[in-house]
Amino acid sequence: MATTERKASADEESMIECNTPCYKGWCPLPAFINVFRDEIKRRDVVDPTEYLRAQLELAVLSMILCGIVTRIFNPEMLKDNHIKSAMGYNSGCVNFDERPAIYLAVPLYGFGFYCLVRYAILDSTRSIMFKLDPARKMISMVGNVIYALSAGVFLLVFVDLPYTHEHSLNHYLFFAQFIATRMVVAWTDFYKGTAMVEVSVYSWIFLAEFTAMSIAGLVIPSINFVSYESDPDSHKPIQPTELMMVLDYWYVINVYLLTIFLPKCPALHITRELIRNSGLEDVKAEGKKGNGVELGSTSRASWFP
Repeated sequence: MATTERKASADEESMIECNTPCYKGWCPLPAFINVFRDEIKRRDVVDPTEYLRAQLELAVLSMILCGIVTRIFNPEMLKDNHIKSAMGYNSGCVNFDERPAIYLAVPLYGFGFYCLVRYAILDSTRSIMFKLDPARKMISMVGNVIYALSAGVFLLVFVDLPYTHEHSLNHYLFFAQFIATRMVVAWTDFYKGTAMVEVSVYSWIFLAEFTAMSIAGLVIPSINFVSYESDPDSHKPIQPTELMMVLDYWYVINVYLLTIFLPKCPALHITRELIRNSGLEDVKAEGKKGNGVELGSTSRASWFP
């Protein structure tokens, strides 16, 4: 049976072949260590998706560590809290809803926010460099901006804590908007990725499953929290508690799997040079003209203090 191969674009043919372990192979270290190590060592090959993995790892690490802290210093709140009253069980976020665990969660999620913003910037850069068609480029850029803004809004969960049944709905909405945004951006990443690489049928199947999980994770809790806010005394969760617990924690696993099933778009080869501040405007002007600026190794080294 004859098969047709996808023809490589000019961008693909001009790509640099890279053997960096963090890009082509498996890294033994967690992603959140890899990305910060690479930032410090100024590595020139960067896979933007690694920052998504780092953000999720930091979120899971926060839930685990905060869960331990809460069980040691504030175990009573796990027995009676507004999230449990609304959903019928303690979701992962309950672990950092009160002191002292919240003091640990905020910096960890702060680093995670940096990772997600960094991904949005690098992925936008990749979309520009690959010379996507205008529609895909616009969708990619807008999606990344919304993703970064949504991650910032998510941090408000540490501001509007579920101390009352009214605040529990607000607290959930900050989570919900991030779930919805992540689902939409997953589709934009696939739409953009089809122009860069061939996407496997398994990735499309996973995307459909991830979408269904996201919708379930939005609809069921929304009904529960609205019902709980309107009548907290007589409220009962609409779903079996065990079912929602499975869906909740399976969704967290799905978010990590998303970073594996995303289209394997090209990594970025980034070069860095030191430029004297007094000549920065000239460099920018040359760049706008398209002439570029030649900086040799001597120029790079001569401006170190």
